[in-house]
Amino acid sequence: MKIFIGVALLILCSLVGYKLSEKYVLRKKFYKDFVAFNDKLLREISFLHTTLMSIVDDITVDSDFYNIVNNYIKKGEFKFEKKYINLEEKEYFYKYLNVIGSGDKNSQLKFLSAIEIELKAKKASADDDEKKYKSLYLKLGFLLGLISLIILL
Repeated sequence: MKIFIGVALLILCSLVGYKLSEKYVLRKKFYKDFVAFNDKLLREISFLHTTLMSIVDDITVDSDFYNIVNNYIKKGEFKFEKKYINLEEKEYFYKYLNVIGSGDKNSQLKFLSAIEIELKAKKASADDDEKKYKSLYLKLGFLLGLISLIILL
């Protein structure tokens, strides 16, 4: 019976570690999508003169980022209740969505080019955090479970 409880605690602690590390994985995916969207917007505006609505309509990826962009562009609603992005980053994202599509071609190109560097830095930071903290939480969860298993035996 002790072995069963110990193994169950090991699995439970590992799952808790996995769940805690998920925040960093989702944040990395968010910034990956953000950079990809900004690059696509930059290309589309500079070469094809495509409208923002048609760019959003062409997106078929189902992710938090694209769902929020789609919802904001089509309905004017900004709902972002995810916890993996802090308040400052949410405000930055909201300001970004307010500016895109609200000016002429040249001002949009300048804005998107200027913001590209900052977005790539944020994406690199999210990548680094994911590499560090994902493995840390997974290992800590497993080790706590292993310690509880050893204590029970």
